[in-house]
Amino acid sequence: MKRIGRFQCVALAALGGVGCASPAPSPTGAHAEAAPQAMPAEPLPTPSGPAGGASPAPPAAVAPVPDVNVPTPAVTSGRGFARAVTISLSSTETLRDVPVLLRLSPTFDYGKVQPDGSDLLAIDESGHGLPLEIDTWKPGGESLLWVRLPSLDPSGVTRVSLIYGGAKPLVSATDPLWDPASFLAVWHLSGDIRDAGPAKLDGAALVGKAAHVDAVIGQGVEFPPNSTSSIRLGKDLKALAGLKAATVSMLVFAGELPAVGEGHPPLLTFGTDHRPTSPQYEQSGGHDVFGVSLIGRPEGAQLEFHARANTGPDYFFAGFQSFTFERRRWVSLALTVDFATGTWLTYRDGKLVEGPKTVNFGASAFSDDLVSWQASLATDPEGCCGFFDGMLDEVRLERVVRSAEWLRIQNVVVANPSLVTMGHETILE
Repeated sequence: MKRIGRFQCVALAALGGVGCASPAPSPTGAHAEAAPQAMPAEPLPTPSGPAGGASPAPPAAVAPVPDVNVPTPAVTSGRGFARAVTISLSSTETLRDVPVLLRLSPTFDYGKVQPDGSDLLAIDESGHGLPLEIDTWKPGGESLLWVRLPSLDPSGVTRVSLIYGGAKPLVSATDPLWDPASFLAVWHLSGDIRDAGPAKLDGAALVGKAAHVDAVIGQGVEFPPNSTSSIRLGKDLKALAGLKAATVSMLVFAGELPAVGEGHPPLLTFGTDHRPTSPQYEQSGGHDVFGVSLIGRPEGAQLEFHARANTGPDYFFAGFQSFTFERRRWVSLALTVDFATGTWLTYRDGKLVEGPKTVNFGASAFSDDLVSWQASLATDPEGCCGFFDGMLDEVRLERVVRSAEWLRIQNVVVANPSLVTMGHETILE
């Protein structure tokens, strides 16, 4: 059975989930000396809308219901097995192409699937295949799967099924799980540093003492203090070219926070070797063209976002949010920005905490010929002048502005595993 580390227990409780009933063995690593403290679980948020007015309060989570969607040979082909999955989520909006996290418990019969789980498939109630991706594969323990739903059922209960052992959907899934029209990069950080998204910005190396540890969704990466640790994502990246909007989201566990004047520990940065030739150069952070960092402020460590549309003398803005971090607590962070309007908002644990704010970006999109020289997680693009102390998990970069309701749902599917239930195994003849 997979060992659930204390970071995972704290993570579920801090994000609004159920946490763990009793302490688990302490993991090794830089933060093993003292257990982190969980903050009280926050209720489902009532965010403000983009225009500044109050949005409708999201409905309470729908109570899980018994599984009744048992696949039959009418919606599958071939012999094998199936398990019905009930997803109890309701939304105030019509959300499309929603990634949902499924969990296989240690009681799942792993002997009936391929050793790598490659024959696991998801289908809807009509037998159509759904995009599926394995995040964490732990035979004998808890495995984690992402499934892309076309939409959430208006009733608040969406039903799909997992099939395996040779059974096939009537119509195979052809779309990728992470829709390239919306997603740019997705780093699960569960045992590797590859990019599951369409940009394929795979990590080139774990630098320093960076290492995989138990986190919120399977594993994340820990960056010990005073260790100049980071993840180098690669060079000659053109992912930001033409970008008109962005949503950056990640799970963050800050070990130590910067005090006033102690630098800008980065979380995600893209840089270029084309230095601007203007007085704004030093103000714009040198090489950086896109970044999310922490910064020490008199009122505490806050989130900073900065961007520069091209390599010319202007087109740069930076701002300080009132998103204040606490030490040693998992936080679900999300930031959205529309470069055309200069509007940005910040969310914590699925709840709007700042915005909308408007700043002058100076351009409606990143330059099409912008070439990113280096990208990194937990340090600046050059890997020299600032390092994050803590842990990161499930880092996503998207090319669209996600709504408050989308971000709430994404937080809920991680924080409340009980909202996704799995029925008994059925034999398919």
